[in-house]
Amino acid sequence: MNSKYLNLTITIVILFLGFSNKAFATPVSATLEFHAEAILSEFDGATETSHAIDSQTNSWGTLLDPLNVSVSANASDPDQFITVSGNASATWGSGGNSGNVLFQNFGFSGDAHHYAADLRNGFDNNIWSYTFIADSDGFFSMTYDVSVVDAIGTLGSFGLRGWDIQWSGAGSGLSLMNASDPTANGVFLRPVVAGQFYTVGLNGGPSVASGSSLNEEFSKHVQGNFNFAISPVPEPSMIVLLLVGLMALSIFYRKWI
Repeated sequence: MNSKYLNLTITIVILFLGFSNKAFATPVSATLEFHAEAILSEFDGATETSHAIDSQTNSWGTLLDPLNVSVSANASDPDQFITVSGNASATWGSGGNSGNVLFQNFGFSGDAHHYAADLRNGFDNNIWSYTFIADSDGFFSMTYDVSVVDAIGTLGSFGLRGWDIQWSGAGSGLSLMNASDPTANGVFLRPVVAGQFYTVGLNGGPSVASGSSLNEEFSKHVQGNFNFAISPVPEPSMIVLLLVGLMALSIFYRKWI
């Protein structure tokens, strides 16, 4: 490994450790759950011909265990079929200060004329939630990246929707949902106050209903990647450490060029 890149890597690691070896949050509980439902009906749109449901829940209290859930609901009749499926995972960093929630292949596929597909837990129930106590004044930040995996069929990505970020503290949540195009990326930032309980959640997911006299072949899935971190308001000593690190980086940079 080139020595200049090695030195840069070591410096960044030292800076990171200086900021990350302290607990800024006390974990309380976490839940990951979702409900998949697939419904087929006759040409009149009212006579139900097949109805499939699959639900799964995983949770912990203060243990910081990884959470994983996977669902698949398959409905079929002699003329049509639909599969509603998705899997999700949630992990936490040391002390609950950070973590990741990943939704993979959330969506539906099939060959049908009248169908309804749903991967929600209702409009008011989160798919993922995390409750913690802030150990110091600071900030909660969550970067999000929602993308369409595939959108085959005349309806394109319609119905994939995306997610809402729910927030129990000051500043409320953020809606990322768009029925026609769920693609979104950015940063969600909210203040936290020492000693206060906070719950952050993700709600939403694919949901669509369609009716036609002819069968439509379709496949559409969305992926959501959410990374969060809880950090304190920097103390003077931490600011000094950061400035020293930046000065060191500056010296390295001038030496290399």
